[in-house]
Amino acid sequence: MGYSRNIRKIIKLIISLGVIYILVFLFINNTEKDHKNDIEEVSVFIANKLIKAGDRLEINNIDSIVVREDLVPKNRMEVFGKNKDIIAKIDIYPNTLMTKDMLLEKNVSEDLRYQDFKGIEVLSDLEAGEYIDVRYKNNETDLAILCKKEVIEIDNKYIKLMTNEKERQKYAKFSGNKGQFYIVKYIEPFYQ
Repeated sequence: MGYSRNIRKIIKLIISLGVIYILVFLFINNTEKDHKNDIEEVSVFIANKLIKAGDRLEINNIDSIVVREDLVPKNRMEVFGKNKDIIAKIDIYPNTLMTKDMLLEKNVSEDLRYQDFKGIEVLSDLEAGEYIDVRYKNNETDLAILCKKEVIEIDNKYIKLMTNEKERQKYAKFSGNKGQFYIVKYIEPFYQ
């Protein structure tokens, strides 16, 4: 008889532990479902075609998709806004989520204009699309006048760059002096 009582106690204990296990499992499962429902969704940008390093992002080469916030990095590109010139630092392949580390953002002011520059010592292998500094030197000084400018056009007489009013005034200040303007070309402009 003592043996059967012990078996009944063991069976009751096993059943009690089984019920507790099932209740705990159901509670945890419902908590995870509730947590998944609480996760917000965010809009992210992906490339819809190959964007080469140095290319500007345009509305026709990116798409916006909505995904769960916990699936995307914190440094994602959040806004594709106006007044920003956004350039790819690296090749971005289709369906790649864009992060700030992949991109170079430049503020674009309203006073940007194309300007032709003459009288600058131009490198023989310089091509449109490359980035340069226009520097000024005389006996006493060597200064960067226009920094990290993309060459829009070039021929043997002039070079065309996009400048703002402050840069045009700085260039004009030195152009009447007896020094010389020359160009320094960037080898990897998006990393320098």
